[in-house]
Amino acid sequence: DENIHTFQISMFGASYLAGVCARKCSEMTPLVLLANNTDSPINIAKDGFIAGYGSDCDVEYLADDWTGYVSASLAYRKMSDWAVDYDFIFPVAGGSNAGIYRYSREFEVSPYLAGMDIDQSSLSNRITGSVIKHIDQLIYRYLTEWVVTGDMPENQLYGLESGYADWLVAPRYVNDFSSLVNGMRPQAMIFEKEYYETSGY
Repeated sequence: DENIHTFQISMFGASYLAGVCARKCSEMTPLVLLANNTDSPINIAKDGFIAGYGSDCDVEYLADDWTGYVSASLAYRKMSDWAVDYDFIFPVAGGSNAGIYRYSREFEVSPYLAGMDIDQSSLSNRITGSVIKHIDQLIYRYLTEWVVTGDMPENQLYGLESGYADWLVAPRYVNDFSSLVNGMRPQAMIFEKEYYETSGY
């Protein structure tokens, strides 16, 4: 239907930069935790993180369906094992991430973590940075363009280069990661473009 206009914010490039940071602070194989194994946007984030990390990561799924996004108590319970086996967890599991952040606040020995969607650095001092998506800014741009020109862009993909997705280093880790992230950003943009050219997404 020519009247349907969609956009997608890619997490690949931002997740790539998260993987770069994990490589620096992790001495064990990281865990990529996904809500489920069927949703392509979160699998794209997984692929980006693993590419940035530079070698294989362990991957676990909280569920087979949408319930993986609303399983904070399950994630919290599993953290007692994960905290032993991993020193970095990259969680892409929606509301379930709250259980992981809660565990990291309550227990001193906890893996490094990543926040998702917005700056979540205030939720735990183990959050090294956040994969952020500026959905509000993008919708504003879309609507403004529509009002001004009468046209709306069709089926757009916005990644790291657009500025609508990014990896925001947490304030307490700025000295550890900021220069590394800024140095790797151009490479992350290149890999993100190549990923979409070759993956079929």
